Amino acid sequence: CGDGVCNEPFEFPAYGRFGCRSDCGPNTNLTTVLIQVRADFRDDLYAPRALMSAATWNLCRRDEEAKKAGFPDICWWEEDRKFTKIKENHLETVNVPPDTLWFIAIKGDYMGRVVGNIFLTERDDLPWVGTMPEWKACKRNVIGSRRNIESRALTL
Repeated sequence: CGDGVCNEPFEFPAYGRFGCRSDCGPNTNLTTVLIQVRADFRDDLYAPRALMSAATWNLCRRDEEAKKAGFPDICWWEEDRKFTKIKENHLETVNVPPDTLWFIAIKGDYMGRVVGNIFLTERDDLPWVGTMPEWKACKRNVIGSRRNIESRALTL
């Protein structure tokens, strides 16, 4: 990159932190993606800060040919995003090439507390179109549930 010649497929028009802007210019054919990542690490059985500090997320591109060759998925952010609050809501907008496969990579969410939505624009038209399947979380451990379990144990 930087020699004045766009050498495809190794160099391609730039978007985000990817591509070779100096040789291939910017990619003008992009789809806007709105990512909402929410988390609620409150818990009566486990330390919320420990749950929060273990969890990270990132937007990654799936490239089956690269994966077969032993290369990892390439992610939008060089370092995974961390949670800084026990109850948090992230909103991010990114522009990616159409017809590419992207996914949200969640790591360290051992209790299933991270949820979210992904929305795509269709040719810059609103409304946003939500993706499927629905992205849900596990139920929280709360005192009421613990009491129900304890009372059932006493009646056995």
